[in-house]
Parts: sequence; structure tokens; C-alpha cells
Amino acid sequence: MKRKSKEKSDSNTVTKAAKQDDSKPAFHYSDNKESLYRPPTSEELNSLKETESLFHSSLLHMQINELLAEVCLRKRKKKLEETLHSLNELLMSLPDGDQQDISDLSWLPSNVRIPLPTMPGPVKGKFTFEKPESVNVIGSYQLGTLCKQEINVDIAVQLPKGLIHSKDYLNLRYHYKRGIYLAILASFIKKSKLFKNVAFSCHNGELWKPILLLKPKGQVGEKVTIKVFITLGDGAFKLPRFSPKINNLQYTWFFGQEDTAVLETLDPVSATSHYNTSILTDMLMEKHLHFLYGKIAPHQSLIDAIVLCKIWIHQRRLDEGFQGFSGFHCAMVIAYLLQTHQISQHMSSYQIIRIFWQFLATKDLTTSGVSLVDGNASVDDRMPSITEFHDHFEVVFLDSSGVLNLLANMTETAFRQFQSESRRALDILQHEFVDSFDVLFMKSISLVTRYDNFFLLEDVAVLKNVVKDKQLNSKLLNFSGDWLRVGLTWLEKLLSKALDKRIDMLSIWPITFPEWQIKQEAPLRTQCSIVVGYHLNTDTAHSVLEKGPNADNPEAKTFREFWGEKSELRRFQDGSISEAVVWDCANACEKRKICQKIIKYILHRHGCIDSSKVLFSSEGLDSLLKQNVKLTSSNKKNDQHFEHGTGEEANQAVIRSYESLVKLLRNLDLPLSLHSVQGLSPVLRGTEVFPAVPLSVSDDVEHDNQKRTAVPASTEKCPPWCPANEVLIQLETSGQWPDDLEAIQRIKAAFLLNIANILKKEHRLPAVANTKHVDVFKDGYVFRVKLAHYREMVLLNNCEKTGPTGPILENTGEELERLLVHLPLLSSVIHGIQQQYVSFGGSVRLAKRWISSHMLLACFPEECIELIMAHIYLHPHPYNTPASPTNGFIRFLYLLSTFDWKSNAMILNFNDKLKVADFQEIQSHFTNNRARLPAMFIATSEDKHLSYWTRDNPSSLILHRVAVLAKESYTVLQNQLLHSGSDDDDLKLIFRPSLEDYDVTILLHERFNPRRHQAIDSTKHCSYQLKPSSTISLPVINFDPSRCYFDELKQTFSDVAMFFRDVYGGDKIGVVWKPECFQASQFKVFGSQYRIPTEITDKNNGVENTVVPNIQAILSDFKTIGQGLVKNVEVRNPPV
Repeated sequence: MKRKSKEKSDSNTVTKAAKQDDSKPAFHYSDNKESLYRPPTSEELNSLKETESLFHSSLLHMQINELLAEVCLRKRKKKLEETLHSLNELLMSLPDGDQQDISDLSWLPSNVRIPLPTMPGPVKGKFTFEKPESVNVIGSYQLGTLCKQEINVDIAVQLPKGLIHSKDYLNLRYHYKRGIYLAILASFIKKSKLFKNVAFSCHNGELWKPILLLKPKGQVGEKVTIKVFITLGDGAFKLPRFSPKINNLQYTWFFGQEDTAVLETLDPVSATSHYNTSILTDMLMEKHLHFLYGKIAPHQSLIDAIVLCKIWIHQRRLDEGFQGFSGFHCAMVIAYLLQTHQISQHMSSYQIIRIFWQFLATKDLTTSGVSLVDGNASVDDRMPSITEFHDHFEVVFLDSSGVLNLLANMTETAFRQFQSESRRALDILQHEFVDSFDVLFMKSISLVTRYDNFFLLEDVAVLKNVVKDKQLNSKLLNFSGDWLRVGLTWLEKLLSKALDKRIDMLSIWPITFPEWQIKQEAPLRTQCSIVVGYHLNTDTAHSVLEKGPNADNPEAKTFREFWGEKSELRRFQDGSISEAVVWDCANACEKRKICQKIIKYILHRHGCIDSSKVLFSSEGLDSLLKQNVKLTSSNKKNDQHFEHGTGEEANQAVIRSYESLVKLLRNLDLPLSLHSVQGLSPVLRGTEVFPAVPLSVSDDVEHDNQKRTAVPASTEKCPPWCPANEVLIQLETSGQWPDDLEAIQRIKAAFLLNIANILKKEHRLPAVANTKHVDVFKDGYVFRVKLAHYREMVLLNNCEKTGPTGPILENTGEELERLLVHLPLLSSVIHGIQQQYVSFGGSVRLAKRWISSHMLLACFPEECIELIMAHIYLHPHPYNTPASPTNGFIRFLYLLSTFDWKSNAMILNFNDKLKVADFQEIQSHFTNNRARLPAMFIATSEDKHLSYWTRDNPSSLILHRVAVLAKESYTVLQNQLLHSGSDDDDLKLIFRPSLEDYDVTILLHERFNPRRHQAIDSTKHCSYQLKPSSTISLPVINFDPSRCYFDELKQTFSDVAMFFRDVYGGDKIGVVWKPECFQASQFKVFGSQYRIPTEITDKNNGVENTVVPNIQAILSDFKTIGQGLVKNVEVRNPPV
């Protein structure tokens, strides 16, 4: 039904708490059943047309309406109204006090402290307490834009006119009287016992403008907070006196007479624009409510649009801190759009918020501010121009008075971030495949998922020293002595200049100041910490060279002064000689830290901030991708640790060797030429956690001439880990291929033998062939070359329907389909993403390392992890695409912990192949067949209905465990990154598995673990030999005793238990008994293994002979099968 518009009322009635009108607008839709069957109204018809023309689907329109129904306060709470009336009666009946001297506050009530810092200069004058001039309800509660999830009711208490004198705007006199008055009010309210809690708080972090927080008693106080603001009367001071170029704080009073030397270097009339703004805000607070009420209150669509804006801003935490863009600012922007006829009251809330985003995304308020001043009103020559505001503020948005900048506290950097979010919101609305409602209004954006890197400045006192050393007294005067805000402004500008084009966005995260009890002193600024985040520009972030101006350019001197000893003259290829800064980096890991080096260097140079106080906690994750490897050679003096950083260089070395092998294979003289060569192993698409390390065959080996393998002479320890990198080759099509499976496989074997012989004879590469593949040893790496033929897969699939035909059929049709179709396709797509996004490989590797560290990689396919990470990079909304491995990994944990796999399918649109019809088809298929589909359903353009990579694993049980672990890991990681130092052990905490949930733990000997150097807490290195070798033998390939033991356990005991292990150097195997297998069952000959007889008494059948698993025998066989490898078997939770 049509909403009822709010009735207009007298401006005095609007805000009087004692005369509140209980009537509120009716809700959108009526609950009356009769109204459901009446003909649609004209408004409803317009709404249907609007849905068809503006929305991608009617679902978004319905979702917005339901959201407004859920969050909007339908009617005023009776108990809250009673509380507000009681508060009004209390405040308006306060007795007058005696005249007191404000230079001595010993006369203040004993149950309260003045909520202000120490005054910088002497204060003189008299103070006589009187009851407030008025008590008014203001803000969103009065305007009708309040969200009931967090009900904050703003009360404006206007100071009595007799308390304020004509010169009180000077030297913090007004602020001091304001603080005293607020303290006395707090004392009276506390004594009245109307509220269960009375506390002070700094509104938006403003040091000299505390407010009072009141929590009502009973159920109302659980969600409701009443905020008491002290305001001034409209004509308390003359508005032109607060022009941004006017000074209202005397330097000598503020800093004392001893700073006369510094005073001579300053502008004698240094403006105090921010100080002036703080007074103006209190003077015009109630006037702003009347302005908004007149423009917005009569129109429900405008109110709804403001609510939507508030939700969108709050979900992105853009409304917090000094520079927050609050719901009040949203209302003012919408009022401006209405006043300038960019929107109309007849538009829907959806249309209005789109124009709201469009305005903020395109209008640059840092260079061309806007004003709410009525163009038809007479202009006062004493009023400042917008140009004057731009001279003193970074962002300009003037109110209707023309003298107050509503965005005075917002910096250019904060506004750029707000613009970026607005542009992203418009992009999301235009994206047909994104659930725009969920992304824009329902998803809360955490700070750690928003930025690629961030650092913690835990000791903020260093900024106080910077402000003092840099002699920023004029700015300190402008901010009324708030050194923290001055220091943050200095920090923001310094970092923006230093990082420049290396970053796309920089943000100092909102600082929240705690409330404090009225008996306590105001908390010190040094009790907070600062977190700075930035989003990298992947094109320039990792550049080792910072090129400056030409040597003969006047700007070269400024460049040298900024960079100091790091700046040097360099000649470039174009012949120019320029200033430049070079950052020495040995590998990709160090290149990722260039921004960190710049930040630490520049803060130390310009702020004398020791680098140990700048904490980059994300550094700890890099250590998880490093291998503790030592290379040995024939000359022991050349022994060195393998400096491959976090694996990028090792990965590139494997790929270079692979590309060289591909050239050799394509040039081989074979009866049929190669049609394609495809790398299948994760290392060849950049997603292997620990890429292979080059090695050579040791002299201390025995050569198996039959298998052409170098077997260690001693069995005291394992041979070094040597993985086989799989390569798939396909021959060109030919009509000579037979239709007989056995013949095809014999031809394949002949080709493989021929390839091995040519590689050995013509290229002198060790190569060993068998019926399945050829193992080639090149550049210290082993490549396993497989040959597949498409016709063979088709014949095998047909053969499996009629049964096996002979022992020569070593592959199944499903295996060949995976090898020929699915794995090459996945490798191509993932490799393409890796080439497009530099950080993708590192993010996948961290994700795999985390899954494996919790011993779940055997149940959670690697390919599945790669697809999930591909979804994060290809569909990053509401974020930017991750530009660092740390950020990608954090989003991986967040997605796993929040994604609803039961109700939603994950759809990956590779290369934009999927269209709207395809999305609808996938969603319909998923919904109709959910019970038969895998627990984790991932659809792509080539796999719409099967979810090939997740059809077997993970199970719903494993998926639930992964989600729980991801949620806990995300919470721990978030706390450690934001609140702790750079300690690797802290971040490793989320990679250490909990063994409490395992029934049995099998401990393995470390010396038989060839991958022990890859373990999370590994302290021992692994030695690899690097020296020329003339042997034709290959090293031992893919030999991991713990994996062999693990596979045998699964094969033997899979009917009674589940087994888990960490692939990367884990020395434990976790065992979980299957509860259903321990129920007594009837004896069966084919199911009697590991069973013992038992008796069960049944009321009807008497004693029954049944069998149950023999736990002791199973545990004994755990040791027997792993004899020499198993150190101990620990029983933690015996089966019930």
C-alpha cells in the first residue's frame, strides 16, 4: 500500500522531546488480507514498471523493500518515549547554581570529573549553572532514518544564553564552559538513577567536544543509547567571525611566551579553520535538523534512500573515526541533490541511491566543492567564498549557512577512498552476475580483507614527538592542540608522497576511543594504536627503481632532500641523467617488501621513527613458503643455503627447464609429430607449495640397471625428495590409429620407448620409459612425460560398460578423461590467471599449505583450492582484486567461513563465456538437484552440471570442519595482524593442527621423512647435491615412505577409520574411527577381518552372537605395517 507521508508540524514541535508526536508513517505494505485482492493502485503500477526498467530482476526490488522493513524503526517505542520525557523533565527542572570561578574547579560535584584535557593556557571567568535553554531530540530518530539494529537517540541540550559571553569563542573558553556544563549534567543524571550507566565519550574522536552516553534501564537499554550533545543558540556568535581564514586562538596564550622565537617564523594571523568549525557545528546543529526535516521528512523515498546509504556506509566502516562519513552527511548530500534538481521526491529509493553514488563517484569535492546555500537568497559580503574554503580544507561541502564546511575533517585520501567505493557500487549494479543486494548491503567488509598490506604503529607517542620536532605549531593550533590528528595528517601526506604510484589507495583505519566513566579522567591519546593499510598497484608496486627528475631540473633538489642518501644520479638508456632511488632485491619475496622498506626508511628519515616500531605483521606468512634447503657441491667451500625466497625463483627455474624440454620434444624425429604439449603438475601453473629443488645423482648410490634408478646404498635415511613434474603429449591425428585398445596401448609404448631412446642418444638426457610414461632427468629436475590418445578414452569408456578385456588395460576411461580433458583445461585456465595476477600463485600456495597443515589435503583436492582462489580473483566484489598473497589467503579463509555451500553454487565465469541464460541454467539445475549434487558445488563454463573436481571430495563432514577451522583461523589471524608485532611464531599458530579431535595419533620417525624440511616448525635443513654427473640413472622419484604407509592404511582400514596427514613434512597421521562400524553386527565370512566375537542380550531373541572390530589388533597392525617407520601410536579417544 501507499505509505502515509509525515504530517508537517511547527519547527518547535519537531524537536521538543516533551511534545513528541507518537504518530509515525505507516509501513510500506498493509497486513490487511482484504488489501491483497483489490486492484493495484497507480503507485503500485509505477513500481512494477520501475522494477522492469531499472532492476536486473524483481528480486533486487523485493530484497530492498524487505531490508527496509527489517531495519527501519516502524513506530516509536513507548518505553523509550517515556525515558525521553523523564530525561527532559529532569533537565528542565534542574536548580540554578551559585556563581563560581572557573579557574578553580574544586567546587565541581565529587562524583564527576571534567571530561577535558588540561587547558594549554590560563582560564579566567565566572560560571553560573542554569537549566538548559531547551532540550530537543535531533538526528536520525527525529528524522525517521534510524536503524533499529543500533538505536542511537541524539539529544541536543542548548546552553543557557546567560552562560555564554560575546568573546567566549576565543581561546577555548566556549569548549571549557561546555565541558563544565556537561560534567554537571552528568552528575545530576547519575544521582537521578534514571539510567543504569552514565559515561563520557569523544564524538568522532574530537578532543574538546565530549558527549554524554546514557543507557536506559530495562530491555530498552539493551539496544538503545541516548547521546547528549551540548549546543549553542543560533545567534550566540556572529557567523562571519568563524570564516576559515580567521584566527580565534592566540598563539602566545596557547603555547606560552617562551616560544616567541618560533612565533616570529609563523604567519601572524595563522587561521584556525578547524577550531572555528568545532564551534560552528554546535551552533548550527538544530538548524540543520530543521533544514533536513523540511526537505526530506515529507518524502518516504528520500528517507528510505538515506537508510540504504547508512547501511552501505556502515558495512564498509566509512562512518567511523575522525574522517567518518556519517548518516548526517548522507542526508545532506541527498538534500543537495534534491535542491539542485538532480533527484526528485517522486523517485524510488533505488534511483536516489544510484544517483547518490554517481554524484560521489564523479564529483571531485577536493577541487570543486559544492554548497547548500540557496541561490535566491541575498549574499552577505562578509561570508567566505568556496575558494577560501579550498585554501584551508582538503574537501569542501558547505551547509545552508555558507560558513560551515560539513566535511572539514575529511582528508583528500579519505575522500578518494569514498569515491572508489562509490564507483565500485555502480560497477556492482551493472554486473549482471553479481548478487548486488548481498554485496552492497548485507556483506560486512573487514579491514584486513580490504587492503593488500598494512602496518601497525603501536607507540603513537612517536607522532607527538614528530609534531614537536617538526614545529607544526600552526597546525597544532588549528586542531586545538590535538597532536594525534596533526600527526596523522603528517603521516598520511608523507606516505602518500613516498609510495606515490606504487599504491592505488592508502587509508589510516578509524581510531575508536573508548568511553569512560564520569568519575574517571579522560583517556590519553597515547592509549590507542594506529593501523595503516594500502592497496598495491601491481604494475609499479614491485619496481626496484624510483626514477626522479632530471639532474638539471629544479625539482631534483626537492627529490634529493626527500630521499636523502638513497637518491643518486643515474644514466638511463635514453641518455638522460636523472635522480633515482634503487632498492636492492635478491628475489621476488624481497620485491614484495619494497613498499615496507620505503615506509620504514621514510618514517625514520623524516620522523626519526625507529623501524622496530613499525610492525608489518604480514611478513610472517612468507616464512611458511620457504624451504630450509642446503646445496652441497664437490667443493665444500661452495656449500650454501638455497636462496630461493618464497619459491618464485625455484618455480621459474622448473618452468624454464620445462620449456626447454618442450622444444626438444617438438623437434624429435617421430613417425607422428606432436599435436600439443601440456604441463599438468601444479608447479607448471605456478601453484605448487614447494617447487622442486634441482639435484644431481649422488656417488653414494647403487645403480639399478633394470630400472635405471640410483638407489641409496644406505637405508639409514631417505633419499632426497624428488617429485616428478607431469607433462602430457598428444600426437597429431592419423587414420592409421587402430580401433583395438591393446593395439593402441602397444603403439603408445613403442612411441614412449622411441622418445626415451632419442633423448638419451641425441641429447644425452637420462630417460627411462615404461608402458605408461617416460621419466626424463633434465637440469636437475625429473619430468614424467605421458602420452594420451583421445580415441583410447572413447574405447575404454565403451569397454567399461561390457567389462574388462585384459590385464594390459592399465588405465580406466575415467582416468584418461581426467588426463586428457579436465586436467589440461584446468591447467590452462589457472596458468592464465597466474599470468594475469602476480599474487595468485602465492595465495594458492598459502591456502594449500593451510589445508595440508590441518591434515585435510587428502580430503580436499588441490584443484578445488585453485578453483576457489580463482573465484576470489575473478569475482572479487565488493573488494579490489588481491595484489598480495597475504590478502588473497585472508579472503580465502573468509570465504570458506562464510559461504553457504548448501544453498549456493560457486560459479566461475572464465573468459566471460557464461551468459545470463547459462547462470540461470546452472542455478536452476543446482536448486532442483541439490540432494544429488556434491557438498561443494563449483560450476564453470565447461562444467555446468557435474562439479567434476568436487564430486568425490570434500564430503559434507570435511567441508564443515574446514569451515569451522577457517572461521577460527580468520579470527586469530585478524587479531594478530592488527594487534601484534612481526613474530613468525604467532602467525604459525593457525597452521598448527589440533590433535584433540583425533582418536588415534601415529607418530613417525623424522629420518624417514624426505620432506621434513617443509614442515611448519622445521629446524633442520635438507641437503641436495649440485654437481655435474655422467650417470645415466635417475634419482629416486616420488618416494615418500610416510605417504606409502598412509596409502596402505587407507586401503586396509578404510572401512573402520578415516586417516589424515600433512603432506608437506608432517610427522603425524591422525585417525578417526567411524562410529557406525563399531556397532555389533552379525558374523559374515567376507567381513570377519579385524573382528572379535561378542554377545548381546536381546529381550526377544535372548543372547545373540555378534562381532565388533578388534581395536587392539588394528592398533597392533598399525605398528606392524609401519615397522621401522612408526615411532609410537597414541590412543587419545577410545571408541565407545
